[in-house]
Amino acid sequence: MSLERLHTQKLERALQFAASQFAAVLRVGIPLSDAVTLIASQTADKRLRRILTDCAQKISVGYSFSQSLALHCEIPEIFCGAVRAGETSGRLAEIFDSLHTYYEGRNAVREKVRAAMQYPVFLGILGCVVAAIVLVCLVPSMTTVLSAFGAELPNAAKMLVAISQFLTEKGWYLAATATAVLFGLALLRRTKRCALLLSKCSLYLPLIGRITRLRAAAQFADAVSLLSFAKLTLPETLRVTGRVIENRAVGARVARTVDFVEAGSSLGQALRENPFFPKTLCEMAGIGESTGTLASTMQIAGSAFGKEALALQERMLNMLEPTLIVLVGLFVAFLVFSVYVPMFSLYDAIGFSM
Repeated sequence: MSLERLHTQKLERALQFAASQFAAVLRVGIPLSDAVTLIASQTADKRLRRILTDCAQKISVGYSFSQSLALHCEIPEIFCGAVRAGETSGRLAEIFDSLHTYYEGRNAVREKVRAAMQYPVFLGILGCVVAAIVLVCLVPSMTTVLSAFGAELPNAAKMLVAISQFLTEKGWYLAATATAVLFGLALLRRTKRCALLLSKCSLYLPLIGRITRLRAAAQFADAVSLLSFAKLTLPETLRVTGRVIENRAVGARVARTVDFVEAGSSLGQALRENPFFPKTLCEMAGIGESTGTLASTMQIAGSAFGKEALALQERMLNMLEPTLIVLVGLFVAFLVFSVYVPMFSLYDAIGFSM
């Protein structure tokens, strides 16, 4: 995960709590300028505290809250757009409630994914560390002892010794090359064209592609629900939503639907041109638009697709865990076979010499 994404996720967690605080203090009648100053002083996140402090100063000289937020590129566009709509409609407290619910859902999904990934990642790292210690430290010592007694090494042990010698002699070069490749890929991923290509490729991977499409559908539905509740126009809602979706390929296709909507197509018809969204989402969007219940319909869709994506991801991780255990077991069995067979040969050589 990139450092930029970690910073974004940390800011979204801070925005979740700030939105809840704004909704509470505005409902008791505290003026907006005083509310911004109050919440800025109570915010634990240093970056958000700095932004809110600056916004309070801007509000005191005539800026609106949404205008002052828009001056800070760190604040998500969906947050600025919702606040702007809340100021226009006079429903700012309700909008902050919706923002709190929106970010609470996004952060809850991330926490569940992070918790589910901890054990497989730990098991994989542990296996790599054990393998490195055995190959770099244990195998050379064992080889020296066996060679001194003239024991014959089986093919498995010879393969292990060859790998050990390679890691011992050229391990630093291998590590440096791998680091350089990863760093180059990270820089390449920051380019727009490469990021778009990688995002599109991830949509077609077995199992992972389906999870990615479901998560994109859930993010789309949640964003449309929030912005529709804030009474943004449909084209503006789609423009902002296209930039909110994490998968850039899906977000680019959503941005293209603006042209269809402005040309007179309904939302359901425009979404059918997107091959990455489930048909159910297109149908629900069409029904919600025609009945005037787009916000509530998309809220239901976002919850459903989010739960389906989490269930599918948990199923994939449940398959991954025993696979990792089997691989570690096979590696241990290979080590045991490679070590014990030469030891028996050593005992035979010692017994023969005696």
